Amino acid sequence: MSAGYETFPKRLLSTACQSKSPSNFQPVCQTPQLFIPAAPRNMGSNEDRDALEQEDRELIEENKLQEELEKARRTEPKTKKINDIFEEKQEADANDETDEYETAPQYGDLFAEIFGDGTEYQETFEETDEAQEELERKQERRLPEYPIDIEDAGKWIHSRLGEAADLVSVFNAVSLMKEDVLEVPFIEQHRKEHVPGLSLQTLWDIYDLCEKYTTLVERREKLAKKENIDCGEIESETELYDAIAHHSQKRVSWGGSITPEQLYENICQKSRLHAPSCPDQPPGKASAAAKSIAAYPPIRKLARRYLAPTARLRITETDTGRVFEKQLDETGGLEYLSLQNDRKRTQKIFLDEAPLTGLLSAFYTGDPSPTIKEAVGVLAGLVEKELHRTRMETASKIVATQTMNRLAEKISDPPHVFRKPEKRIAVLTLDEKGPYCVVMDSLGNVARKYRTEGTAQSMLEGDVAPHRPEFVAVSGRSPQIVDLLAAARRVFGAAVEAEYVDDSVARIVAGREEGPEHTEAYAQSVGRYLLNPLHETAKCGSDILRLQIHPRQAEISPDLLRKYTGRAFINAVNAAGLDPNRAVLPGGASSCLQYVCGLGPSSASHLEKSLRKEQLLSRKELGGRLGTHAALQAAGTLVLDTETVRDPEKKGAVHILDTLRIHPEDYPLVEEIAQRTVQTNTAVLCCVSEMLQAQKEKLAVFPFEEFADEIEQRNGQKKRATLQKIKTVLLPPAVPPSCRHRLGPEELFNMVSPIPLERLRAGELVNATVAAVLQTRIICSLAENITAVVPCHLTDVPPGTPLSAVFSKGGALRGVPIHVDVEAFTVTLSTRQQDTRLKTAPSRPPASRTCHHPLFKNISRVHAEALLETRQPGECIIRPSSLPDQLAITLKIADGLCWHIPVAEFERPTEYALGKHFYVQKRRCSSVDELARHAALLYQKIAGVKESRKYTQPDTAIPERQLCETKLRRLKSSADHIPYLLTLSAEHPGRILLAVLTKRCFFEYIHPAVDGYLFRGRLFATVQELTNWFKRNTV
Repeated sequence: MSAGYETFPKRLLSTACQSKSPSNFQPVCQTPQLFIPAAPRNMGSNEDRDALEQEDRELIEENKLQEELEKARRTEPKTKKINDIFEEKQEADANDETDEYETAPQYGDLFAEIFGDGTEYQETFEETDEAQEELERKQERRLPEYPIDIEDAGKWIHSRLGEAADLVSVFNAVSLMKEDVLEVPFIEQHRKEHVPGLSLQTLWDIYDLCEKYTTLVERREKLAKKENIDCGEIESETELYDAIAHHSQKRVSWGGSITPEQLYENICQKSRLHAPSCPDQPPGKASAAAKSIAAYPPIRKLARRYLAPTARLRITETDTGRVFEKQLDETGGLEYLSLQNDRKRTQKIFLDEAPLTGLLSAFYTGDPSPTIKEAVGVLAGLVEKELHRTRMETASKIVATQTMNRLAEKISDPPHVFRKPEKRIAVLTLDEKGPYCVVMDSLGNVARKYRTEGTAQSMLEGDVAPHRPEFVAVSGRSPQIVDLLAAARRVFGAAVEAEYVDDSVARIVAGREEGPEHTEAYAQSVGRYLLNPLHETAKCGSDILRLQIHPRQAEISPDLLRKYTGRAFINAVNAAGLDPNRAVLPGGASSCLQYVCGLGPSSASHLEKSLRKEQLLSRKELGGRLGTHAALQAAGTLVLDTETVRDPEKKGAVHILDTLRIHPEDYPLVEEIAQRTVQTNTAVLCCVSEMLQAQKEKLAVFPFEEFADEIEQRNGQKKRATLQKIKTVLLPPAVPPSCRHRLGPEELFNMVSPIPLERLRAGELVNATVAAVLQTRIICSLAENITAVVPCHLTDVPPGTPLSAVFSKGGALRGVPIHVDVEAFTVTLSTRQQDTRLKTAPSRPPASRTCHHPLFKNISRVHAEALLETRQPGECIIRPSSLPDQLAITLKIADGLCWHIPVAEFERPTEYALGKHFYVQKRRCSSVDELARHAALLYQKIAGVKESRKYTQPDTAIPERQLCETKLRRLKSSADHIPYLLTLSAEHPGRILLAVLTKRCFFEYIHPAVDGYLFRGRLFATVQELTNWFKRNTV
C-alpha cells in the first residue's frame, strides 16, 4: 500500500496540475440547506496491488521520457519559435459547416498585399536578437497549438462573466484571441464590429478566462488519459483538484470500513443502506479511510454547499486581546486584505458547531463512527482554507485593478501643448550645491543648463529669462522649493506660468544615476514628464513597482501587480499611438515599443535596431521588419511623423494617411470619404490632403451614419464602429489644457514630505525630535521638511511645572497628530496618555549602513530590544534610526526597559555609509567607539540613581504615577512628613521620575547627562547633591 500511496499523488500532480491550489473556487452564499444529489454509479472493485505497482513503474518511465522530449522541445532554435509565433493562419475551408455564432472574417490576402508575405522578416532577424531573456506577450499565453472548442469555451466564459456580456460577442472575442491570435487593444480598436457591447476591461477578462479554460481543458485531458477516467463534467480547477484528491486516495484498503461511494449512497437515500462491517478500526486505517471519504468529489461539493454560507470571521486585537465576530460576507475585498496584513489585529475564518453537527447528522443517522467524525473535520478545514484563499485572491485582484486604473489615469494626460513651436520650458530644482536649472525645447532636447552658488532669483533674471520659457516647472523634496517658486513668480510675473510638478517618476528614472549626474538627469526627467507623461513613465521599466500608486499595492503579489501595470501601458500606448522614428532618438520613448500590439521585448529590440540603421518611411515596410502577423496589429499604433524624417528629400515619400491613427485596411474608406467631401476629380491623395487641410467644415457635416448603412448594404460589412473611430481621428475633439502640473496643497505636502498625509490624518503615533522648548509650546522636527508643535495643554505636564523640566532640546517624543496644516507644513501633536495609550508606532525599515563595529547592528527598534532582553543592564546596540539621517543608541537601563537615544549624523559620503561625525545630547562624537563610551557614561548616572535608598524598581504593568503615589501614601507617617522617591520612567525611557507627596502628589522629571543630572535648569554632579537641594527648595 505504501508504494502506490506514496508515488501516485506525486506523479498525478506533476502531470495533471502544475499549480498548488485551486484558484477559482466560488462559495455558494445561500441559506444552509442540505443538497441531496442523485445516487452515484457503482465505482467497481479495487485492482490488485502488484498490478498497480507495475503500472506506477511504467508511468514513471513514461514521465521521464516526456520530460526529456519537453526539454528537447525547449532547446529548439529560436528561429523556429519565431516562425511559430508569426505563422500566418490558413484560410478556413469553404466547405466547413457554418457555426451558430458569427465568425470573424479572414483578411489574409489583404494583409499579404499590404505588408508582404513576411519572408524579409527572417532575413533581418539577427543572432543577437535571440539573446533576449524576456518572453513575448504571446509566449506568456498559450498559442492555438493546444486545440479547444470555441463554442464550449465561449459558453464557459460567458457563464463566468454574467448576463451583462452578449454570448455572440463572447464567441467572437474568443475566436479572435485563440484562432487569430489578436491582442486585446487591437480587437477593441479595429474589430469592434465583431464584439459590440464589450468594453476594454471585459475583453481583458475574457483574455484571462480564455487562458484559464485552455489550462483546464489541457489538465482535464491529461488526467483522463493518465487515469482512464471520465473528466467531461469537470468545469473548474476546484473540481479538478477534487478528482485528483479522490483518485490519489482510492488505493486505501478499507478493511471493513464504509467506502465513500457507500456513504454517499446513504446520504442520497437518507437511510443506512450500508454500514461498516467493523466499526472499530485501528487509528491508522481509520484516518486513511476518513481522508478518502473527505476526498470524494460529491461529498466535497456537498460540504461546500452546506458549510460555506455559515462561515464567520473572528477578529482578535493583539494589544487588548478583545475578540469580535462577524459574518464573512460582511467583510470582503480591501477590508479583508487590510485585516490580513494588520499587525494590530489578527483574523481567522471558522465554522460554527451547529452546521458541523448538522453535516455530521446528515452524513450518518444515529451515532457517527470516529471515521465519519474525522472526515467531517477534514472537510471543515478544507472549506476554511478555500474561503480564505478565495477572499485573498479577490482582494488582490481589486487592488491590482485599482492600481491599473490609477496608473492609466496618471499616464493618459495629454502632452504639454506649446502655443508656439519654438517656445521652451525651464525646470528649476535644488540640491546640496544650490539652485539648478535646465532649459528644454518641445522635443525634450536640452538647450542650456545653469548652476549657481548664488540666489535663484539672480540665475532666473540673468540666465533663464532671455530664453523666454513658456512654462517654469519647480520640483524637489526640500522645503526651500517654496522659495524657488516664489522667486520664479517674481521674475516672470503673470506672463509665464510657474508651478510645482510631480517628480515621483523622475526620482525613479534618475535614481539610477549617481553623483553630479543625478541632479541633471532628475531635472531632464521632470521636463520630459511634463512634455509626455506616458513616454517618461514607461522608462521606469521593472522599477514601476516602486511608484506608489495604491496604498495597498505592497500587500499583493509583485507578479500580479506587474501584470496589471503592464496592461495599463499596453492600453495607453495603443490608444495614443507612437512614432517609431522619434522613439529611437536620444531621450525618446523606445521603452514604449514593447507595449505596441503585436510586439514584445524581443520584437521591440529587433525593430529598434532596424530603425537605428534605417528610418521607417511607410507602414508597408512593417511586414519586412516585423512579419505579417505582427505588422497587422502594430500598423494602427505606429504613426509616422514627417518632422522626424532626417532626409529632407524623403519627407514627401511618407503617405499622408501613415501620419494618422488609422489602420491601412481602412485607407479605402478614408479615400472615399475624401472624394465625397472634396467633390473633385483630382487624385485620391490630393483629395485626402485637401480634406485634412481646408475642408474641415464639410467634413464635420459628413453623414457617417448613412455611409455606414450604405457600406453594409453594398458588401455586407459592418463598419459603423470603424467609421466612428475614423471620424474621431479626422475631427479630433478639443483637448483642454492639462492641469496635472498644478499640484494642490495636499499633493504638494505629499511630494515634499516623506510622511504621507494619510498616515498623519489617521492619527498614527509618530516620532519627533525636540528642536526648542518654549514657555507655552514645544517645537519639534517631525521629519526633514515638517515642523511639529506640541501646545502645553496637549501634554501631561502638571500646571505650574515648566515644559523645560520635562522636555529638553535634542530629546525624542512620541505623539498623536491632532491637526495638519498642509500649507504651512506644520503638524499639531498631542503627547497626552489618553491620546497615545491605544496607539502604536508603525514600524519602518531602517536605512542600512555599512559598518563592521561589533556594537553596530542594522536592525529595527523592536529587534534591538529583543536582543538586549537577555543581556545585562548597561549594554547597548547602535543602529540606524527610523528618522532620516539619524542613528540611535538602544541602551538597556533595567530589565524590560530600554532607552533609545537619538544621534544626529552629518557628512554622509554615500547613502549606505556612516557620517563623518555625530551629535548626541549636544556632544560631538567622531566614531562609533565614542558613541559607545557616551552610552556607558550615561548608564553610570542611571546606576547612581539605582544605588539611592529612595530608589523604587519600575513596574511596566502598572502606570508609574499610580505606583509611586501608592507607595508614597504607605510611607507617609504623619501630616508633617513629606516622603519622596526616585524611579526610572517607563513612559519616558531615559528620564528619572521624582515623586513627592505633600497634601497631594507631585511629579517631576530628572534628565541624566554625561556631566551629571539636569533638574529645574540646574546641573548636579551626584544624586545626593540633587536630593539635598530638592529638600531645601521643596514647596
